[in-house]
Amino acid sequence: MKNKFLLLIVFILSFSGLYAQYYQVEYAFELLPVPGLKVTEEEKAKMQQVKGIVDDLGAYLSQHRYILTFTPDESYYHVDAMEMPDDVDNPPIYRISMHGAIRYGDFYQNARTRQVLNSTEMSGTLYLLTDSLQNNWQITGETKKIAGYNCIKAIEKCDKCKYPVEAWFTPQIPVPFGPAGFGGLPGLILEVKKYRQLLSAKKIKQLKNKPEIIKPQKGERMTTNEYKEMLWRRRMEMRRRHKAK
Repeated sequence: MKNKFLLLIVFILSFSGLYAQYYQVEYAFELLPVPGLKVTEEEKAKMQQVKGIVDDLGAYLSQHRYILTFTPDESYYHVDAMEMPDDVDNPPIYRISMHGAIRYGDFYQNARTRQVLNSTEMSGTLYLLTDSLQNNWQITGETKKIAGYNCIKAIEKCDKCKYPVEAWFTPQIPVPFGPAGFGGLPGLILEVKKYRQLLSAKKIKQLKNKPEIIKPQKGERMTTNEYKEMLWRRRMEMRRRHKAK
């Protein structure tokens, strides 16, 4: 454990001088293969329709741009979605893809207050979800380069998760921000993976002038946990109605 923290300190001391104040990062989306999937031919047939929908969603998600803009104090993340082509095969799934990968909506993060705001829409209603920068990460000793930056791997602390979130952050840019609302690490998150969904930085540019950081204000306000509980109740109600038919 000591070696891991020593490694982290060395990274920070070595590269903190390279930190520029303003950045914009573009992330690319990739849908990864199902890890360790072993199914029978009969199960494969049953999964085919669902697989087609998932594959369509993954293909559409990879067409959009995922942009994180930040100063030392604040960040704003949004999806720069491509307009839906006239000849798209699955319009409903394409519309879903326009809301984002891994987590839906736009995200604002504040390093000083630890505040996270998520502006997201569901069933025609706009919600403003409140949260805080998470600190439930386990920093490992694994390292690799992403887009030319030295990165360290961190894993979400989640005992009940079969596939916990994995993040790669760089102390070369010492801000606690990241894509899709992930953050709280001692460096910018350049790659995050949740099960099969991967967001990885492909372009990182320093900005000469201070960018505008949008702080969402509109929407029905609730905490992220309250929103998840609401979604769970709605799913249970839909299942109950389906069984009653």
